Amino acid sequence: MRHNVGFMVLDELVERFKGKFKLETSNYLLAKVSIKSTPVFLIKPITYMNDSGKAVKQFIQYYKINDLSNFLVVSDDVNLPFGTVRLREGGSSGGQKGLESIIAELKTEDIPRLRIGIGDEFEDAVSHVLSQFTKTEKKVLPDIISHAADAVECFVEYGLQKAMTEYNRNILL
Repeated sequence: MRHNVGFMVLDELVERFKGKFKLETSNYLLAKVSIKSTPVFLIKPITYMNDSGKAVKQFIQYYKINDLSNFLVVSDDVNLPFGTVRLREGGSSGGQKGLESIIAELKTEDIPRLRIGIGDEFEDAVSHVLSQFTKTEKKVLPDIISHAADAVECFVEYGLQKAMTEYNRNILL
């Protein structure tokens, strides 16, 4: 489904860096990998999508993460055309319910995020988010996932500004 595109990027990173997701708590799966010799935690909330913030808050509290500038949320975005990858330093949720939950739980909009466009032409947003990708979209989806995973690697190695400069674009254009 379209709303799983963030998890698809995490799966790509786990595959690249020989990690494995394991049940950490009842709220999330965790994979520990090393990207360019930097230890990286990848988490997949297993709460309801609209409650992702509970899992993120639990993770951040347990691992005592105080600097959110090194934290990156990867999510789908219905406000971006299909194939668009956009990193931002923060801002509103843009209506993305999982991100809205994270912002509410952490009490800040200053959370770096990588948003992946899942298409912005639809009549009903909920049906669109829960729909499967079309056959045509499925053909290019691996390229989009790979590009987004490359953006995460760049974020880890060089920081948000460089990642934004290098990777913010629609790869289909």
